[in-house]
Amino acid sequence: MDYTYKKIVNLLEQKQFYLGHIGRNQHIYINKQIEKVILVPIYENEEIPENVFMSILKQAGMPKENI
Repeated sequence: MDYTYKKIVNLLEQKQFYLGHIGRNQHIYINKQIEKVILVPIYENEEIPENVFMSILKQAGMPKENI
């Protein structure tokens, strides 16, 4: 599986998260319906480490079986 920034953003957007703020080392995604804020670290041209990728999915309430 590819653990890329683009993949995690697509998954978050499918769950109605939107880019709320761009920080220096991370992007902040917000979902007002479920009142969640998720920080996504920026890994330019690199894969996100698997444990970070899975942690973001867990915070968003997405089981890893759905990816």
